[in-house]
Amino acid sequence: NRPGPAQPIAVPSLISVVAVPLTTNVFSALSAFKGLHSNMQRVLVGSSGTLAPRSGVHRGLVIVQVALGCLMLTVGGLLARSAWQVEQVDVGFSADTGVLGRVALADERYTGMAGDSFYQQLQANLAARSDVESVALGWHAPVSPVRTTARFTTLGSSDVLQARYNVVSPDYFRTLGVGVLAGREFDSRDRREAEAVAIVNDVLAARFEGGAIGQTLQLVNEPKPRRIVGVVRELKYNGITEPSQPYVYLPLAQAFRRDMHVHLRTRAAGAETLLRTELRRLDPDVALADVRTLSEQVAAARATPRATATMATVAAAIA
Repeated sequence: NRPGPAQPIAVPSLISVVAVPLTTNVFSALSAFKGLHSNMQRVLVGSSGTLAPRSGVHRGLVIVQVALGCLMLTVGGLLARSAWQVEQVDVGFSADTGVLGRVALADERYTGMAGDSFYQQLQANLAARSDVESVALGWHAPVSPVRTTARFTTLGSSDVLQARYNVVSPDYFRTLGVGVLAGREFDSRDRREAEAVAIVNDVLAARFEGGAIGQTLQLVNEPKPRRIVGVVRELKYNGITEPSQPYVYLPLAQAFRRDMHVHLRTRAAGAETLLRTELRRLDPDVALADVRTLSEQVAAARATPRATATMATVAAAIA
């Protein structure tokens, strides 16, 4: 597991939060301290003809205050532009009518083939409903922290490369509205005992001369190589501001994970009730958590830079 890329707005935000109150309090205290040692009547009379600072100390304080105010306005403006740019980022998938819910098979009964069969049955039951357009499962949800890294080599090279990876079921990319650029999506052919396969995103595919389809990846923790059967467009996983990352996708039947996210495409109301109903039919002891729409998922990912920019802009205006 490796840490994700640093968010570029964190440092300006810290400057705004610390510098503005500190600057305001320091200069207010200096002014108040000087006022305690002044004759109020003389000050009022002396200042009646002009509003200009009367001493070098006053002029210095005004210059520093104006300079810091301009600095904070600049920082606030940059953060506001950064937040606007985040709003325009293409996350790579369609958030309309999408619903997410996390399922965890904690019971020891669900290991290997038993767990895989459970998820296959859940997906089949949901897909059979007339009010469900599409359903799939993914280990990681889009625009959420992804720290898992796969290390692999390619045919004819001993160089060890790295890429983030996800484990997904058939129909995953169709459910998210992600176009398959070449090859195919995972399907029922990609069983546990079948040929080991993988799908890569277009960032990783660009590293293969002559195209990625048919090429092989040898994951360092697996005995057999995986043949690349598909290329998909890039999705945003580790936050909206994540730079372009190479990604590898493995089929759920060949890389089982107990903790999965159900991705549901439906226009029906009460999607959470629908998910809970189907889970209870299969096993009442299996819990469903973190149910939300894909639109809410994307909005939450954009909320941090938006809130930071708003706070910094307001603080800059006060400064």
